[in-house]
Order: sequence, then C-alpha cells, then structure tokens
Amino acid sequence: MRNQKGITLVELLAALAIVGIITAVIASVLMTGTSSADRTSTKQRLHQEANYIVEEIRSEYLKNDVEDIQITITADSLKIKRMKSGEMDKIVSEGYKYVLKSKNVLQPPNSEQFHLIIKNNNEEYEIKTTFSKLQ
Repeated sequence: MRNQKGITLVELLAALAIVGIITAVIASVLMTGTSSADRTSTKQRLHQEANYIVEEIRSEYLKNDVEDIQITITADSLKIKRMKSGEMDKIVSEGYKYVLKSKNVLQPPNSEQFHLIIKNNNEEYEIKTTFSKLQ
C-alpha cells in the first residue's frame, strides 16, 4: 500500500468542531459587549434627560418668588406651568415614562423636595433633589 497524503474524515470533523467552538465564543463576547453598550447608552440618555428636567424646573423656580409651579405628567410627557400667570404648559421632556414621587406643585421661595423617576424600556433613572432660594 502506498502512503497517501491528505486528511481523514476524523481530522476534518475535529477541525470543524474547534472552529465552531471558537466562533461561538467570539459571537457570545460580541453580543454581550453590544448589549452592554446599549444599556450604558440608555442610562446615559436618561441621566442627560434628568439633568435637563432638573435644570428647566430650577430655572422656572428661580425666576419668581410668587408664582407656584405646577408639574404635569401625561402619558409620555412632562410639562411645567406657572399657575398664576395663565401661561400655556411648557413641555420639558417627551418620550419617556415618568413617575413623580413628590408633590406636583412647587411653591417658591420655600425649600421644596423633588423626586422623579424616568423610565425607558428596562432602564430607569431616579432624581432626588431639593429646590430652594437663599433668603
């Protein structure tokens, strides 16, 4: 019998199994990294939205000593309104789910607690702060 060169079926199957395992590990690492990046991105957007909401409410709170500020939450928006001036509601944020844990009327110049939860998909961001003016 002659010595023939080539690979056997067993060698071919072993090589395919090793390549399959390596491919599965790489795919798993990539999927985990992608989902982690998505979660981080969502949390960052919620954090930025929370900072914007607090800054808008703080701005309205500091404008005047006499008007109460009403915070209204609808299905997917957060609005603020000065109660005595009769202005239209100012939409501060849209596209998220909001849960207001504090009262919805802020009364300057009193020190007011503010507690809001913003939700998007499976992520949420909680805001706990106090609005106050120096007297």
